[in-house]
Amino acid sequence: MFNFFSNTFSAVVTIFAAILGISFPLILQSIQRIDEKYDSAVLSSRFEDENIYHIFKWLLYVYAVIVCVAPFTLSFLSNVEMEYWVNSLLLLYLLCIIMTLVILFDRISKYYNIEKLLSYLSSKKKESDILIFWDIMRVASKAENERLYSGKIRFSFCISSIEVYIF
Repeated sequence: MFNFFSNTFSAVVTIFAAILGISFPLILQSIQRIDEKYDSAVLSSRFEDENIYHIFKWLLYVYAVIVCVAPFTLSFLSNVEMEYWVNSLLLLYLLCIIMTLVILFDRISKYYNIEKLLSYLSSKKKESDILIFWDIMRVASKAENERLYSGKIRFSFCISSIEVYIF
């Protein structure tokens, strides 16, 4: 006989395992590619310091604990309505992880594109951005990306980075 709650929990665990098994290696590979592309440890560490990266990691850690504890919780619940709420919360939490993963992959795509990266970094200024700026400009000059190297973005980013660095 079909048991909605048991099958829902099995599906949630399966989806979680798939997300963990696919996304985590891809994220680590992305960090490695960023390091190789820009040849900049500062830029790689900047990506690892992103809030969305930390949020995603902690959501996975917490969910791993929840998935381990949930079967015991579900076995002690005799109220069908309570089982429904526990399964619903597990599904909602899984949706939050998936949405965070989408945002994280969007952030990774910003780091892969030099122009998007410069505009993103100019909106979020840190003291180490001047070092990142020089690494990006070195890559742009090697790639002969004249538009980026001599463009308006370079000037505004350089000025804002120097302001943060000096002050």
